[in-house]
Amino acid sequence: MRFACSSLLAGCLFLDSTTGRVLLVNTIEIYGRRRTLDSHREPFQVKKGAVPPTSLPPANTRCPRVWPTTIADSDGMKLVIGTKTFNALATSLGTKIFIQRKAINLAMRMAVVPSTKNVNDTDLLFQIRQVRTRFHHPSTYLCCRSSSIWTEDVSSQPYSIFTLADWDSGADNSCYRVASSLFQHVALAVMLNKNLDKPKLTELIAKVTKATNIHNSLVAILALFNDDITLKIIGNTDLSKQLASLANDIAPTITKANASVAAAIKEKFFKRK
Repeated sequence: MRFACSSLLAGCLFLDSTTGRVLLVNTIEIYGRRRTLDSHREPFQVKKGAVPPTSLPPANTRCPRVWPTTIADSDGMKLVIGTKTFNALATSLGTKIFIQRKAINLAMRMAVVPSTKNVNDTDLLFQIRQVRTRFHHPSTYLCCRSSSIWTEDVSSQPYSIFTLADWDSGADNSCYRVASSLFQHVALAVMLNKNLDKPKLTELIAKVTKATNIHNSLVAILALFNDDITLKIIGNTDLSKQLASLANDIAPTITKANASVAAAIKEKFFKRK
């Protein structure tokens, strides 16, 4: 169902009926509510007596059990569509939501196929959500990120740790590209029910500049192999910690890369004639 909902909401419109302003949702990610289903769920644990902000719909929403809202976290302000069973992070506070009929039909077809594992059959890495932790959990690699028909090409989709290697900037052996290449290898290995490959990691280490944070993290991961040729990914918390450190190191470059994506989208919609 998460894949169907992602496809349904990509390209939807928010209308603020009080101002007349319209917001187009270009890319959206689906997150489950329950810990057993999604390790990147929205937290609701009370800490030191403080209740964290939540996207859970209040009782008086215009659309029953659906609530468009904004939530601030360490990465900034985010637009979220909250429901009782999931919340959707939009990367682009209206009171009305408009959805394309084609999107509804596609989502309905996907929803009745239990074997659905992704939004579409191409660009799987671009369908993984923008996450930076919990790489030992299977839900981290869910392909439930979707883009609208206007922004589904490679130049208009926000980059993540899994796709930054494909950013058309920098040298082939740039630290960020090497790190992202590892995340690609990890994600594809999980999708194929395989382990992390030691020769591939050794190949990446040879490309990156020594005495950098990226190099140090890769070497630390290499040490986890011991004498083995492969390394388990799912359930491996030691590997997850090193990957989380690596993800944080390339986060600033992702921000820079996504600035170019924003410019590309702006050019697409507001191209001078």
